[in-house]
Amino acid sequence: MAIFGIEAISKYDNRRKNYADDTSVITVGVYAQNNALVKKLLHSKPKPDVKRYIKVETDCEELDLHDMNDNGGQDLKWAENVDIFFISTHGHNDGTNAILAYDNNRNEWDGNSKNWKLGDSNLLKWLLLFSCTTVNLKNPLGFWHVFENLHELCGFYEDLFLSDKIGDDLGSDLGQKLIDGETTVADAWLEATTESDYNTAAVVISAENQKTWNNGKPIWNDTTMNLDHLKGHGYTCPNVTAQDKHWLGVKWVEWYIDKRVKKTTGIVQLPPKLIQLEIEIKIPSAEPRKKKRRKLKR
Repeated sequence: MAIFGIEAISKYDNRRKNYADDTSVITVGVYAQNNALVKKLLHSKPKPDVKRYIKVETDCEELDLHDMNDNGGQDLKWAENVDIFFISTHGHNDGTNAILAYDNNRNEWDGNSKNWKLGDSNLLKWLLLFSCTTVNLKNPLGFWHVFENLHELCGFYEDLFLSDKIGDDLGSDLGQKLIDGETTVADAWLEATTESDYNTAAVVISAENQKTWNNGKPIWNDTTMNLDHLKGHGYTCPNVTAQDKHWLGVKWVEWYIDKRVKKTTGIVQLPPKLIQLEIEIKIPSAEPRKKKRRKLKR
């Protein structure tokens, strides 16, 4: 069984009064999404997964993901005190780092992934970001320092759209795939979060060791990306320590007409140079599907 923690921000009352910007907009669907997800996890078989905490609105703090060794961070108390950590809020990427919006400034109004180093507790394995554009596909190495035993970071490389209906479906589908004993965490995220016409841009980044890099010809079948299941629901990969981390796997979804295509890239960091190798899956020659737009977005 897995231990999970959830943080959810939807109203942004304080942010709107004191720090008004385009991330102060009230959003819908957040609670529907989280309620559906929790319901699935708490009724999983053979043993239910364990809820450690659910924090909402102003109870959520930037410090909850912030490294404990930097400026009073309390990641060991919150984000790193569970196997899988979910957070729903507004977000974007500044080109290198994920930026998350909070509704209090007990430290900062915005969380920044430059302050994250996740895995010190040896407990946290999966970080799931229900936020717009947290990952820049052109620069996944911006998250290199985040992986300190963390297995995978799941996010979006474009806008995420929510409503109560979409949120309920997304949370339920994700929860079911995470506990079905067959679907990996990466594929659960990529499939469940791109079922809607409004959400088509999910991405997962994984930490990988040198053995699977195979001199630039990644052995994808042996990677954390392609083997890792939620704890208690299939095989869970060993941690890749900061010392053993050799490359990052990146897997994302693109839509072509009505066909969902998963694409993969392997990126290795060899200081002082960065070497990037891309392994593309052949896709049909077609125009990308036009997305329907909603007024409310995350």
